Amino acid sequence: MIRALAVLIILTIGALVLVSFLSMAHAKQEQVKPEEPLPTAEKQIPAPPKCRQPMRINFWVMGENGKLKLAGSRIIEGTC
Repeated sequence: MIRALAVLIILTIGALVLVSFLSMAHAKQEQVKPEEPLPTAEKQIPAPPKCRQPMRINFWVMGENGKLKLAGSRIIEGTC
């Protein structure tokens, strides 16, 4: 009984897939190309300006115990 139900479900799914492929093929055949090429307006898209991001520079020094410690920092502003 279960085996027959599984076969019936598989056949139903297969039929649905086949019908969907046939409808897609039919839809592709119905597409109509225009007789003349359509005029298009081409507008150049401007490139975005190349901007430098702000940058932080850290200055490190060696401490008395041999470890690095931050002595200062400087932020360089970004430019466009």
